[in-house]
Amino acid sequence: QDKNEKQRIEALQKIKVTMAKKALPADYLKDLKKVIENDGLVGYELRFINKLKPSEYAKLPEQIDNYYISRIIETYNHVDDGEESLILAEELQ
Repeated sequence: QDKNEKQRIEALQKIKVTMAKKALPADYLKDLKKVIENDGLVGYELRFINKLKPSEYAKLPEQIDNYYISRIIETYNHVDDGEESLILAEELQ
């Protein structure tokens, strides 16, 4: 678990650097950052990000594409909606 946390922190740093360099579309990087913050990527995906060199940034959307990121975010939103519904249902009882 700690190893994954360390990899997540490193990946977030890498994404922030990539954002600063404007190496990839800002919306893609913002969504990817959100997914990483919410622990939505598996270990090998985090390792892939962490091993990227600046000259390889263009490979990132090929490995972790926009559709994949969108599906993860959509899943979060459904979970959030479900939790909100549950909270509202409990408050009404």
